[in-house]
Amino acid sequence: GIQYHGISASDAPTCKKLVAIATDGAAANIASAGLKANRLELSIKDALKGTWFDGIDNMLFQLYYLYEKSPRKSRELEGIVRDLRNVSYLMMLLLNL
Repeated sequence: GIQYHGISASDAPTCKKLVAIATDGAAANIASAGLKANRLELSIKDALKGTWFDGIDNMLFQLYYLYEKSPRKSRELEGIVRDLRNVSYLMMLLLNL
């Protein structure tokens, strides 16, 4: 059982968060979780059709392709994110948060 792997009954609250996967490597077995996530995404998108979500979805779609098609723009975006993280870290240090 689970005790064989060094997990005791006193670890029960932690064990509720354990997840396991066993597969033989066949693509059909591996893809099932991805397909469920895709179906969920499509059903949510369909439910929100005709709302404010359409504008946000379109904007995110355009941003994805803007950066996906241009390695230079992707590097620039990574630099901006890095700079923003450094600024937020410095602000936390200055404000003693």
